[in-house]
Amino acid sequence: MTVAQYSGGAHGPMVIHGPKHEDYDIDIGPIILEDWFHADYYTLVEGTMNGQFPPSNNNLINGRMNYPCANTTLPCTPNAGISKFKFQSGKKHLLRLINTGAEGNQKFSIDGHKLKVIAVDYIPVEPYTTNVVTLAVGQRTDVIVEAIGKPSDTFWMRSQLAQGFRCTLTDGISPNALAAVYYENASTDAIPKSTSDVTKEQLEQCKNDPITQGIPLCNVPLEEPDHVERVDFDFRSNGTNFIWYLNNSTYHGNYNKPTLLKAKRNESDFNPEWNVYQFPGAKHVRIHMVNHGLIGGHPMHLHGHDYHILAEGFGEWDGVVTNPENTLRRDVHQMQNARNTTGTVEPSYLVLQFVQDNPGAWPLHCHLAWHVSGGLFMQILERPEDIQKQAFGDEQFQLCDDWDAYTSEVVLNQIDSGL
Repeated sequence: MTVAQYSGGAHGPMVIHGPKHEDYDIDIGPIILEDWFHADYYTLVEGTMNGQFPPSNNNLINGRMNYPCANTTLPCTPNAGISKFKFQSGKKHLLRLINTGAEGNQKFSIDGHKLKVIAVDYIPVEPYTTNVVTLAVGQRTDVIVEAIGKPSDTFWMRSQLAQGFRCTLTDGISPNALAAVYYENASTDAIPKSTSDVTKEQLEQCKNDPITQGIPLCNVPLEEPDHVERVDFDFRSNGTNFIWYLNNSTYHGNYNKPTLLKAKRNESDFNPEWNVYQFPGAKHVRIHMVNHGLIGGHPMHLHGHDYHILAEGFGEWDGVVTNPENTLRRDVHQMQNARNTTGTVEPSYLVLQFVQDNPGAWPLHCHLAWHVSGGLFMQILERPEDIQKQAFGDEQFQLCDDWDAYTSEVVLNQIDSGL
């Protein structure tokens, strides 16, 4: 297996090479997809806290995409250029797609070519073929593309922001990123003239590709849960800001009291606003999430685990598990926004299950930047008794002592949840 790992933040992808489970000839490498905002992050978050949801201004493939400079008063380079990729006729190319954006739900395609999906979020899957792959924020998908063109051909590679209602916020100026694919004899100055077969309906699907696809090659049996936790999501004002609540509690972190170190010290006085969940004695934990918010879906990321995806939909879950004999597994999955079709809000749901086999304080959060800044975050404190047995380096405690000393003299301007 060959995968590109991405776990958020400013660092780049880390590529791990292992045994192949599907043949390919050429490794194209990671392809980074991300929405782009002209404003700085602090300004964007501050606006979000006041109910001003920022639309993206551009969309990028490997950090590049032209922008029509007439649409901004900020410094702008006309015809800044796009990313370019080389294909060889008759060869199979591995592409590791990664959505590293802040808010955008990406629809990736290459004109005239099929994408064979072979892995999702590091999990090797039974290959399936499609013309477009959906990547929510934080998701990774490995695809193999066979070069079926002539040696002189050129094609557009596209990553288009999903167009569904209240799905991806964009100002509409440059939501569709382009990159050029050049076959071996094509001039890299040529402009592709290819067209896309991705439909409007596919672009408006504000959800991941069907959970009946991407069936893992390695079957990890789904066991009956020892604990079931329902978590309801709501979006409302607290009188000052518009924020997200999980079971009527919005997250607000305290950098001076990290959960992991408190667990190491056998301390359990966690403030309610830290959203610490514990499931002592449970091995198989099922989380039934219900989203009552109408303003966008949530790519839900659980750190430290691959989870089973049991079901997704609207209204009340009927208890039926999709593919119970071998469920889709990944560590990020898009939970849909609620919908209002008859004058009444119908919530969406996402049901996941994981095994408590990895001691730690593991975040379960929405990967959208504005949502996690607005408190859509909980942490699962898993097997604290085993955390206490682990060896922690002195530098970890020293860093906290240094931070305490610094913040005793400097007041931090924490305008959001702290994440």
